[in-house]
Amino acid sequence: MTGYRLQLPAGWVRTRLTGDLDRAVGEVVERTLPRAEFGDSDGAAARWRLRDELRKSLAAAADAGGVDMYSFEGDVEGIRLPMSFSVSVAHLGASVGALPLETFAAGISTSGDTQVVDFPAGEMIRTERRSLEPAGAALHRAEPVGNEAGALSAANQAAVRALYGFAADHADVEVSQTTVDYLVPIPGEVGTFVVVSLVAPGALHVEARVGHFDMLMAGFGWTG
Repeated sequence: MTGYRLQLPAGWVRTRLTGDLDRAVGEVVERTLPRAEFGDSDGAAARWRLRDELRKSLAAAADAGGVDMYSFEGDVEGIRLPMSFSVSVAHLGASVGALPLETFAAGISTSGDTQVVDFPAGEMIRTERRSLEPAGAALHRAEPVGNEAGALSAANQAAVRALYGFAADHADVEVSQTTVDYLVPIPGEVGTFVVVSLVAPGALHVEARVGHFDMLMAGFGWTG
């Protein structure tokens, strides 16, 4: 497959999904919860849980065609902007590839904002969706406190349960999430697209986060 390239400013970290996942997971865990700072029993339990959750999520992303995941660990003009995006490959078939991009875009514009944009790498489809979800729904999907909490100290077990209780008490509070997808036709591979997807949780500085991602995609290019 033709390779892609992105010009990433400082703060972005790439995690490859096509190589050694255990190594990739270990690197993320060490960046997030350094052993030097989280070496006690509570820290070890937190590192184990993070490793387990990352292994499941990265493996699922790889199985779904994911190639790379990127997380932002820096700031923009002094503001911390939580965001991440993934790069995957979608084989949609020759019949889809034969359609004009405008026709394809119209067919998938059932919700949100969908348009064809023209960047130096060529035309691509951009979609943007903003959704609200009750906090209770997110809590329902989360794994309940179980054996992992038993590895924590009594004080931290109480803190974890208090956190779950707080979330349950505010289950009706809506939380927002913005998703931006770019579908980029791969040159010479009719019907095959690179899909670059941004997830920006929360409403704080969302325009800045989306604008930062759009700037990255304006520099998207091909190798080989």
